[in-house]
Amino acid sequence: MTEARGGHFKKTPRKYPKRAYYTYEDKYCDYECQFTEYFYWGMTSMFGGQEGKGRFNEIKEEWRLNTPEKIQANAPGLYELLSDPNNGIPTILPNGIL
Repeated sequence: MTEARGGHFKKTPRKYPKRAYYTYEDKYCDYECQFTEYFYWGMTSMFGGQEGKGRFNEIKEEWRLNTPEKIQANAPGLYELLSDPNNGIPTILPNGIL
């Protein structure tokens, strides 16, 4: 997550570095809270939950890697974590049916 934010910040920065692709701005969300959000964005993006029409424009101020391809190209460590079946991470998003 440190790489995703463009550095390690104890407090939420007013402005993130340009290289950051995860730019959560809630100043009341501490580092652990932000990690939960980071993991959510990564997992839902890996499994197609952020690819809908117009979705990127809705979320780009906070998260820019909305597809598995973008994660693999820009955050290979996150991609490896989320795609390794030995980690026990679900491989599909809930849809209310399954």
